Amino acid sequence: MFTRNTSQLWHQDVPGSRWFRADLHLHTLDDHPNGNLTRPPGTGGDPTDQGNIDAYARAFLKAAVANHVEVLGLTPHSPSAGREDRTSVVWRIVEMWNGDADDDGIPFRDKIYAVFPGLEPSLQDGAEGLHLLFLFDPEIQRDVYLRACAVMMGAVTPYINGSLQISQEDAAKVFSALDD
Repeated sequence: MFTRNTSQLWHQDVPGSRWFRADLHLHTLDDHPNGNLTRPPGTGGDPTDQGNIDAYARAFLKAAVANHVEVLGLTPHSPSAGREDRTSVVWRIVEMWNGDADDDGIPFRDKIYAVFPGLEPSLQDGAEGLHLLFLFDPEIQRDVYLRACAVMMGAVTPYINGSLQISQEDAAKVFSALDD
């Protein structure tokens, strides 16, 4: 008699299968251009300051490790905390995951299986806009990630005076542009 549930069957009978604890909808400091959020100790101050970005990225990864989350999808509404590419907290988290170690000397990459840089734009669809989550290959380059985010937002700055803006683009145009 067959009594195992489907998840047990998949995990035990498919070579190479493994279960991951994942959170694919994570917002970051990039979503708070005025720094208006509760941050871990030691990560306060100007959200566009590189030292604060580094401290925040490290705390973000350490929190994922502490909570046993092995796959992260970083989906802020804005790709950077400021107007410069260097202020992309998402990208700093990806870089730190890719090349830095936790306090115990074990690389973050050995503790967290994947960190997907992404974006949650508000697109020009429906009466109130449409939020979609976009996740990119972690091997994507910073400039490609930032260009893709710019395509999704059109000519609109994601935040104006702390208020989230809706892109000038609709979902069909965004998908077409990303395909190109």
